[in-house]
Amino acid sequence: MSEALVIVTEDRPVAVQVLEESIALRLGDQVHIDRRVIVANEPVAAVAGEDVGGHRAVRLGPDGRAYYALQSLEADCLALVGLTTGAALAGDPVPIRDSGPMEEPSWNWTPDAPVYLVGVGQLSQEPPATGPIVVIGQAVSPTRMVITLQPRFF
Repeated sequence: MSEALVIVTEDRPVAVQVLEESIALRLGDQVHIDRRVIVANEPVAAVAGEDVGGHRAVRLGPDGRAYYALQSLEADCLALVGLTTGAALAGDPVPIRDSGPMEEPSWNWTPDAPVYLVGVGQLSQEPPATGPIVVIGQAVSPTRMVITLQPRFF
C-alpha cells in the first residue's frame, strides 16, 4: 500500500508517493534516491502532433503539440518535456510525465544506472556515441525508473 502527500516548493507543488522501500527527492538540479519515497508530479496532458508510443521521450513543438524528441538535435533536447505514459494518435491527448516513477514490464534496466535519450524518443542505458547527452532518469529496478530530466550536455 502507498501513502501520498504534497510538498509545496517555491515554484510548484510536488506530489510525494511512498512506494515500498524507495525514496527519490529532486532538490534543484540534484536527485536523491534513498529507496523509500518517489517524488512525482501528475502527468500533464498535451495533444500529440504525430502518432506516439508509450514510454517515449517527447518535446513540445512550436504548435504546442507533443512530438518525439530527436537525440541528435540540440533544439529537441532543449524542448524535451518528459515521457509519454501511453500511446496516442496524432490529434489525441497524450499524458506526459516530467518527473517521478515510471514502470514498464518490458524494460530490463540495470538498477542504479542512468537512462539516456537515444535516437527518436527512445531510452537506453548506453549513452549515445555522438550528439547531446541527455539523462532522462535513473533505473531503480529492471522494470522501473525515476524520471529526473537532468541538465543537457552538448
